[in-house]
Amino acid sequence: MDQEILDILEEEALYHSQMAEEYETRLGEYGELRRSVQAVLDSYSEEDEIGEEEREDRMMELLDIQDEVQEKLSEGLPGEAAGDPSALTLGMNELFEKLNAVRESAGTVEAAEWTAQVRDLLVGHLDFIDAVIDDIEADRERLDSSRLRFETLRLILGQEAEA
Repeated sequence: MDQEILDILEEEALYHSQMAEEYETRLGEYGELRRSVQAVLDSYSEEDEIGEEEREDRMMELLDIQDEVQEKLSEGLPGEAAGDPSALTLGMNELFEKLNAVRESAGTVEAAEWTAQVRDLLVGHLDFIDAVIDDIEADRERLDSSRLRFETLRLILGQEAEA
């Protein structure tokens, strides 16, 4: 019986360790996505006045970013980080609405105003990605804590069994 308990504790510790590794991988992926969006944002300075001829190219770039974020989210979030899926959906819907507003205004507003809209959209993406990263990090920390508890309990019970 004691060995069964020790084996279960070892399995749980291993499971939590593997999940923490998966979370770490996903954090790396979202970090890379964040850097990509930040690079595009950095290419839009406050002083930019993007003319109508360049806006079409820039819109393609924005659509690519939107696709990247959507694709990453469609892979789902690991374990508990998935949290409230409706919150993710609402966040993405808000970003789609902003993207559509930017697309519709591309030919109708002045360059400085359009650039400001694009910057706002990209900042929205960064905020959204940051929120996802925060959720994943919090869950990873909980997993690490659980793993440590299982390992500690296993060690304590193992020592008591030997005594």
